[in-house]
Amino acid sequence: MGRSNIKRVIFGTLMKFDFDGEMKQILTPQIKQIAGRAGRFGVTGISSDPSVPREIGGIVTSMNKSDMDVIREALATPNPPIERAYLWPPWRIFEKFAHQFPEGTPLATLISRFVDVSVTTRNYQSAECETAMKLAHAIEHLPNIDLESRYNIIFAPVQTSREEQVEAFIRFAEVLSSTNPVTIESTKLQMPLHLLETKIADVTFVKLQRLEFCHKIITLYCWLS
Repeated sequence: MGRSNIKRVIFGTLMKFDFDGEMKQILTPQIKQIAGRAGRFGVTGISSDPSVPREIGGIVTSMNKSDMDVIREALATPNPPIERAYLWPPWRIFEKFAHQFPEGTPLATLISRFVDVSVTTRNYQSAECETAMKLAHAIEHLPNIDLESRYNIIFAPVQTSREEQVEAFIRFAEVLSSTNPVTIESTKLQMPLHLLETKIADVTFVKLQRLEFCHKIITLYCWLS
C-alpha cells in the first residue's frame, strides 16, 4: 500500500497527515491511486476474471470496516476524461534544440526558451518545468557534468520546496561531477540513515517528517543510481 494509506491505518480513518501538520481527507483520486499501488502490470495477482487469460486483478481492503463503503464508492467512481496531455521531449530531440544556442548556455535558460517557443494543439501542452529549472540552477556551478547528464538528472523526484532535499540533490550531483562512485553509507552523501535505526514510540508530525525525508532521499539515491 502507499504511504498515505499507511498513515490512514495508523489513525483509523480515511485521513492523512499533510506537510502543513494537519489531518486531511483522502480524496477519491487519491484512494484510487493508493489502491492501485498494490499491483503492477505483469506481477502475479488474483485474477479478476478467471475466464480471461493473463487477466491480473487484486484486492483492496482496510483495517476499519467502516471505511469500506467509502472505498467501494471511490473505486466505482468513473475517471474523468483526460482533456489535455503534457508533453516533454526526450534528450535526442532536446539536444537538437540546444545546438541552436551558444555552447555553455545554462540548461535552465534552454528549458525556459523551449517552453516559450513550443506550439501545441489544444489537446496538448508543454510540461511544467519549474522544478527542473530550479534543480538546473542549483547545479549550474558544478563542473564536469555534460549537458545530457544534467538534462537527465534534473527530472529526479525532488521537492524543491524542501530545502534539505535540494541540498541532498546537490551533494549527489557533486558525486557525479567527481566521477567517484559512492555507496549509500558514504559520509560524503550525509544520508540520515540513523533515523531508520531509531524506534518510534509515539507517532508525531515531526517524527513522520523525519522519516518522510529519509524515504525521499533514499528514493532519490536509487533513482540517480
